[in-house]
Amino acid sequence: MFCVNCGQPLEGNSKFCPYCGTKLDQTQTPEPQPVAQPAAPAEQPVYAPQAAPAPAPVPAPAPAPAPAPVVSNIPEAPAPAAAPYAAQPIPEAPPAQAPQAPKKKGKAGLLIGIGAAVIVVILAAALLLSGVFTGARATLGKAISKSAEAYGNVNADLGTPDISALIADEQISEELRLTVNEVAGDSTFDGVGVRINSGMDLPGQHMNLAITPLYDDVEIATVQLGLNGTILYVGSPELTDGELYGVDTAKLGEDIAMLVDDDSLETIGFNFYDLMEITKESMDYEAMAEELKAAEEELFKSMEVTKEGREEIKVNGNKVKATKYLVVITADALEDYIDALEASVDPDRMTDTLEAIYESMGLPEDLLDEVMSEVGTIDTDYIFDELRDAVDELGDLEFDVYISNGYVVFVEYEFDAYDTEYVIELQLGGGKHYVDDLSIVLEVKDEGEIVLSSSGNHHGDDGVFTDKTTVSYKEDGAKKETVFSSEFELSKKDKSFEGEIEVGGEAVFVSYEGTLETDKSSMDIDLSKLKVKSWGEVVFEGSLGYAIGAYEKPDVDSSDVTMILSMSEDDLMEIATELYDNLLVLVEDLDLDLDALDELLSGSGSVDAPAVEDSSDYWYGYDCGYDDGYDEGWAETEYDDSAAFIYYEGDAIDGYLDGYYYGYDDGYWGYDYGESYGLQ
Repeated sequence: MFCVNCGQPLEGNSKFCPYCGTKLDQTQTPEPQPVAQPAAPAEQPVYAPQAAPAPAPVPAPAPAPAPAPVVSNIPEAPAPAAAPYAAQPIPEAPPAQAPQAPKKKGKAGLLIGIGAAVIVVILAAALLLSGVFTGARATLGKAISKSAEAYGNVNADLGTPDISALIADEQISEELRLTVNEVAGDSTFDGVGVRINSGMDLPGQHMNLAITPLYDDVEIATVQLGLNGTILYVGSPELTDGELYGVDTAKLGEDIAMLVDDDSLETIGFNFYDLMEITKESMDYEAMAEELKAAEEELFKSMEVTKEGREEIKVNGNKVKATKYLVVITADALEDYIDALEASVDPDRMTDTLEAIYESMGLPEDLLDEVMSEVGTIDTDYIFDELRDAVDELGDLEFDVYISNGYVVFVEYEFDAYDTEYVIELQLGGGKHYVDDLSIVLEVKDEGEIVLSSSGNHHGDDGVFTDKTTVSYKEDGAKKETVFSSEFELSKKDKSFEGEIEVGGEAVFVSYEGTLETDKSSMDIDLSKLKVKSWGEVVFEGSLGYAIGAYEKPDVDSSDVTMILSMSEDDLMEIATELYDNLLVLVEDLDLDLDALDELLSGSGSVDAPAVEDSSDYWYGYDCGYDDGYDEGWAETEYDDSAAFIYYEGDAIDGYLDGYYYGYDDGYWGYDYGESYGLQ
């Protein structure tokens, strides 16, 4: 069976064509008309289902963000009792009562277009992605869902964990790793690194953070911080011999009152996790969600979708036959929706929540009154007033949506604002695979346009991902563009990957290699080789890693914490002395190669210098003395290949050197080594 309107093959006993929305006559099975036959492959691509692609993970930037699928929300199109909605006339939009304003010139018009378009397109996207459609709306809704699902499936084959589930459970652990090999051609920090671990277990009322400096993969020390219930603690196995020191936030007022001899502060105290619960209950997010859902449903009911026929259009440079739909959202409906949004936010609810938090913290009544009088009413009116102004200026929201083979392939929105005409276009697909091509065009009539286009192997055949994204615009009549290109290859066998990213030719070039380990509840990305270049020069070389997964309780006994606010001054001095002694022992035990640091501190070392052509070049130094006086000294430079030997005179090492290096043939260089090195 074939559709009598678009000629697409049909299955089962559908009452409506899933491709164009036409009501079907169940008593006939007409043959497809020649004019409705699918176009030749060279003109119209037939998108295969995006099944199990091998896409690019985090290191390879996707061409565009993937919207969440909404397939489950979209009901089947019921048979209407009256004529199909597509046959109903579309009411004329009343002219927008725009304020009289002078015509915008130059880039101002472009900025206005971007701002107004963003506001309205966000509203339109919220509508279309909801999935509450009937009749012609059902066809449009299914196409949007199918398109969103295609982009959502780009990462389906990686086996990435369900991060949303971890967040919903409020139990999650993360790790960030960084190692430096070279920075801006300087290998002084070769082997220096850091590892940062964090965890959150809100049901168990525990959050923790651990920072570990590294040198040649050896752990120097670990500083541990955490909040276990009301106990806020800090400690280090190496620096505090495993002892933890902290404060009890529930008794914070009592401890402070004892220190400052002020009984009025005794009632102050709090549990951070209880404050979070108070916020949830007071803000009543579930009620807010219900209010927003009801507002969206009202907006959906007001949306008008009309099928306008079949056309041949160009999508990302390819000819595609598609069905055109006109979507209309009236200005009145948009304003009603904005009113509902404003009501759901309810500034009084925010103020009441803030007051409840302060009360739970035990603020004295007089102090609470003073604080709340300063806070006043949280004003959100201006935000919604801006939205209303945009709707008043733009009037009814009317845009064309083109659907081909069940996918949204083209969206066009034209509008006027402040006597200037704007056009926004979104083009999706057009090539062999739907997700491979995308472009966005913002045109300001008589002023210019900005075009963002992305093409490549985005579906990830054989684990290879490529992309070329171009941002182009016209300035003073000349076309200018910036090109972002990337390539990524993933080996499913050993989970290794490699790739590169290039921006603006040689302006920025990034190459990387690493491994990707995933399961249902965790992911670990290890960029073991990461190099960043700019105009051919190395800016950074090292490694980077990131892991995320289910919460892992830290190896810390936070039940035994020494409260520092209850300690005497002598006890605090003893802790400080112990900390200093352990730090000295740590440096000695590590046996670090500090020759470069010693040379800098003594002023007898050498530093890398740019290649020079004229040995008569000089570096001049001005020595700011450690005391209030100033000692002037010369730093004469002699060049030996790429090394510059610096000799200091006067009291340069007693203070710090502000170095300004001039090369008559090679430009200007400034090296900043920091005051702690005796050189700046």
